[in-house]
Amino acid sequence: MSASVKLMTERRIGAVLMVFCPILLAAQSEEDALRINTARHSGSARSSAMAGSFGALGADAGAAWVNPGAMAIYSTSEFFATPGFEWNDANTSFYGTGAEALEQQVHFNNLGMVISRPTAKAESRWRSASFGLVFDRTNSHNWEITADGAEVNSTFVQQFANEAQGTLPEALPDLFPFTSFLAFETFALDTLGGPANYVIWDDISSSGPTSQRHTRSSSGSNSTTSFFYSANYLDKLYIGASLGVSSSRFERRTVLSETTLDQSVDLKDVTYEEVLTSRGSGFEMKLGAVYRFSDGIRAGLAVHSPSLYTIDEAYVTEMTTAFRAGDGYRATSPDGIFKYRLNGTWRAIGSVAAIVGKRGAINVDYEFSDPSTMRLRRSASVVDDYDFSRENQRISSVFRTNHSLRIGGEVRAGRLYVRAGWGFWGDPYDRADTRSGEDMQRYAFGVGYRTSKISVDLGISMDRWSVANYPYDPALVAPIVSDLTTTRSLISVAYRP
Repeated sequence: MSASVKLMTERRIGAVLMVFCPILLAAQSEEDALRINTARHSGSARSSAMAGSFGALGADAGAAWVNPGAMAIYSTSEFFATPGFEWNDANTSFYGTGAEALEQQVHFNNLGMVISRPTAKAESRWRSASFGLVFDRTNSHNWEITADGAEVNSTFVQQFANEAQGTLPEALPDLFPFTSFLAFETFALDTLGGPANYVIWDDISSSGPTSQRHTRSSSGSNSTTSFFYSANYLDKLYIGASLGVSSSRFERRTVLSETTLDQSVDLKDVTYEEVLTSRGSGFEMKLGAVYRFSDGIRAGLAVHSPSLYTIDEAYVTEMTTAFRAGDGYRATSPDGIFKYRLNGTWRAIGSVAAIVGKRGAINVDYEFSDPSTMRLRRSASVVDDYDFSRENQRISSVFRTNHSLRIGGEVRAGRLYVRAGWGFWGDPYDRADTRSGEDMQRYAFGVGYRTSKISVDLGISMDRWSVANYPYDPALVAPIVSDLTTTRSLISVAYRP
């Protein structure tokens, strides 16, 4: 099978499967677009301790992603690094059975430098300029999610039987090489009463019962490296722009396994496994400004262009069966290799900050975006007339406008700082969509120590939200409800020469 045939076949499969089951999904879909486009910035340990709210305060590494104009508030050069430790905890419920899994990782959350220079001409109204680069990790994909169902009244093989209906066996390798063809090759499916009439082996009822385990292990992250330039006009107006190089790295291994509970049924165990690898890179632009109304009040506004991604993905699926008679079978799909492009969303961020002399400050950021405007496009390097119209219609219908609110503050006592913050990110799915879950909330706190040359900060944050997804056709199975918690501990060290 040629690469172009793989591309077209894979998309036909996706058109059928994306409506039903995000886990049994090999094609580009609205979930892929959302994963790549999602950014939940935390920044440095200082800004993380304030829930990522730093758009109008500025002069911190965490402000670069929010508003490049805020970087003009720097009055000295600075080099900074923020390593961190992350715990991702998933609690699931499936047919009344709970399960928990924990994933941990060490990473760099923020890294970069700022070069600040005063204007050479003393009479110039442009007082200073700042430029540099900042790396920000904006989303984590490191999860281990397990769901167990002790007695499920269906089998996921029924979805493959439904998919294959009306297709002759000899056509399955071309039309469904990653799904129902594997079920047929491993004798999970059989034909009965006609060459294109498919039933589960032994004509098992789709109502089960079966015991099931679903596991999803994923890794990777989204990140942005921003090159910025900003300028200070009369210590009143701070403007800036940045060009960001975006990156998305994602690996996922999904395993669906089940055992028939009826001992008289010959088909005992079925396992379906999918391995997906995705690499994406792109670019984005940001414009921002902060205006100082007085020594105590500032306001900022920033606009982020959509990130324009080019994505390379590869996947393979495998299915195994075991029968009570002692025989077993295994079948593996061809390698699926494809390219596509993604246009992300515009973002607008408004900020207000209040500074109470040298005693402390508070900042509020509001962010607006609309994930329903994301669009999948065919790759410019692949000869293919597929236009993703079906997938883009799904994106328009299942997502809604999204709002985020972040509030953070710090109190100063000499060289010591104490910080706290709260953040809110709305669930992106339309409330009518079955995958709609609880909005994400962030709780954060931290401390810091600062001298004229060195600063050391600690920030700890906890993100909590919930999601629901169907492991296969919703007409056959109840959703898996996952309560997710990310706890992040960051330490920032900054040096000002």
